[in-house]
Amino acid sequence: MAALLVSITRAQISKFARTKDFRYTEHYDKPIAPGNPTNALKVLMRGAEGQYLPDDQVRITAARIEHYPFTGKGTNLIAITPICLFDPNKHTLTSTDRVDIIARDGAIVVNGSAGFRFETTNTTLHVSNRVRTTIQGSLLKTGRILNP
Repeated sequence: MAALLVSITRAQISKFARTKDFRYTEHYDKPIAPGNPTNALKVLMRGAEGQYLPDDQVRITAARIEHYPFTGKGTNLIAITPICLFDPNKHTLTSTDRVDIIARDGAIVVNGSAGFRFETTNTTLHVSNRVRTTIQGSLLKTGRILNP
């Protein structure tokens, strides 16, 4: 009976543990090339600390989210936020704090000061309220923003 209590206690402690240098990755479902068993990196989440919460979410502090194209060349976007919640079951990141987003190698910059929601499965990013977007002029002239 004592051994059972010890193992249950350990499971509860580890479920709510904190980890420094938090990292989480998601990969595309299909291989990079035919015959290549390695899946391409889709999302890399990093943070100063990850705290596992009772509802199976992870609170990430000083978070940096990087989304990669299927080709694996460069990043589609980088989002930086002081704190966010990651739900690994729903594949979502949410926050009511600010977010700074850099896309297209700095040609597009979005600053949101009142929250966001990022769905990693379909790569949808919603930035809520008080949003400022800066688009580099050369990007508009060449039409590259519409034709990546």
